[in-house]
Amino acid sequence: MKKMNRLFCILAGVCMIVSILAMSLGESSGKPAAEAPEEAGLAEIQGILDVQPVGDMEGMDLEALTTALAENAFGEYYDPVSGFRMLYPSILLFDEEEKGLVALSDDGNIRMTIESTPDGGQLSVPALMKAVQMENPDAVIREYTDPACFVKETTAEGEYRIDFYCLAGEWLHHVILTCPEKEKETIIPYVEYMIHSMTNDNGEQG
Repeated sequence: MKKMNRLFCILAGVCMIVSILAMSLGESSGKPAAEAPEEAGLAEIQGILDVQPVGDMEGMDLEALTTALAENAFGEYYDPVSGFRMLYPSILLFDEEEKGLVALSDDGNIRMTIESTPDGGQLSVPALMKAVQMENPDAVIREYTDPACFVKETTAEGEYRIDFYCLAGEWLHHVILTCPEKEKETIIPYVEYMIHSMTNDNGEQG
């Protein structure tokens, strides 16, 4: 129950942010927002609903859909050594032979790997971003402040890849999601939720 409450809070929080942004954009331009708050929230989670159905959605409001997603669309990864926690798409299953660090979709097309390395608190997000950008100058890199992390997107030889770099406590967490380029729309809807769910044991983000 505690886990479901936590997942619900994360999903609801992201939907609320989207709704507030939609309203504030309308106010700042002097025009009404293009969508009502509930419509904006539904649009935000629609990509995941397309990938991970939650049953009969008729009559469900945003809160009910968010709860259903929390119960069906996500699993929670936890590393007891580093204390790192993160939501991940439940369409992926961890391979026990890989010591819980590799997860695959049923068809094997989508792959997620997780690596946590102690850095002694020596790294900073700007320094790490600069190093990654120098290594991959053509990559698309996006920085986040809550949590303190960034993502790198690359496409090569028909494969889409997104790297998550998150500094939490004295650890560097590196999560990699890959899939065929033609299937990238399957994993893109999960990205923001994964990022905003990244925490360590004492609740610190990034």
